[in-house]
Amino acid sequence: MLHIIGDSHSLCYTDVDDTTIHWLGAATAHNLWKKNKTIQEFLNSEDAFWFSFGEIDCRIQVYYQSMLTGVPEYVIINNTVACYTNYLFTLRDKADIAILAVPPQGFEENVYGYPYYASREHRQEITDDFNMKLESEAHRIGVKFVDIWYEKPDFRRSLWKYSYFKDDLCHIRNEIVEELVEKYKRRKNVG
Repeated sequence: MLHIIGDSHSLCYTDVDDTTIHWLGAATAHNLWKKNKTIQEFLNSEDAFWFSFGEIDCRIQVYYQSMLTGVPEYVIINNTVACYTNYLFTLRDKADIAILAVPPQGFEENVYGYPYYASREHRQEITDDFNMKLESEAHRIGVKFVDIWYEKPDFRRSLWKYSYFKDDLCHIRNEIVEELVEKYKRRKNVG
């Protein structure tokens, strides 16, 4: 059984066969450790667990905090990824875990009224930088990095089409995710 643990983007996996979704609300990669008690309730040594966090950090927090504090984005990305991967390192011996790459940025405007909100293009650059650091740290701590979103080896990725997103313009359509997971499994000879 495959378990997807994540923020609202985990709900995009509901059509994937033999998958259980554990939606933890609007959780961020930076503060995932605060959900430890909930996560411990469903971890086990028999199943695979893919963690899907970081989209909120990339869409909102990195740029917002950088503009608010004057701290460079790369420092905020590095700190966020460190918080995320350091926490996941503590779970490594309890379950078969993997880190999912952050999904592509959608078309959602600044619906929450943040005083600082990056353009879609810049949010994708943040996401690309975040994923590059996330993959590096996943390898360093011995946790699998799963990137279903792109087959390209580089981290400067093109923006996705409008039609790939749900009506909220933020989440990838379930049928696209289902297709990408199956493609990934075939490519990696998984399940």
